[in-house]
Amino acid sequence: RERTQVPFADNFTFSNFTAGLGYVQQFNGRTTFRSNIGSGWRPPNMAELYSFGQHEARQLFGLLRYYEDAEGQLQNDRVIPFGQSGIRAEQSYKWINEIEIQHAKGRFGTSVYANYIGNFIYWRPIGVVGTLRGPMPTYIFTQANAFFTGIDISYDFRHDTHWTSKWGASVIW
Repeated sequence: RERTQVPFADNFTFSNFTAGLGYVQQFNGRTTFRSNIGSGWRPPNMAELYSFGQHEARQLFGLLRYYEDAEGQLQNDRVIPFGQSGIRAEQSYKWINEIEIQHAKGRFGTSVYANYIGNFIYWRPIGVVGTLRGPMPTYIFTQANAFFTGIDISYDFRHDTHWTSKWGASVIW
């Protein structure tokens, strides 16, 4: 509904593409290398498009519920038709390389990955608004291109048939 409670209707379509390609190389009986590259596209969900106002302990406005006026100020007095919005599906491309080494008492593994997400949808904080219930943070859904890279390391050690230790660490940038 519009802010005036007048019903709003719109038609739009998203086309998505998902694919993956992997490679596995067994070097010996103990060491395995894996590589995988893939893509996945995701359209915005209804909350990301149409959220409007208070949700739990925050105010949140969807991608189609705000716009910038001529002075660059955010306005939320109408629903934006999808065709005028410039909203696109998230497009993710990820490359993962993993090496795993098995030994008699356990396993060591490490993975290195890079993930580019075009049109990444996230909450952007825009301020704090005073309400009857007190100050409330306010966010808008917005889109940006994002790049994540990281490494995961794990080590499993079998002390005996009843006792195992597991260690792991991850770094993401």
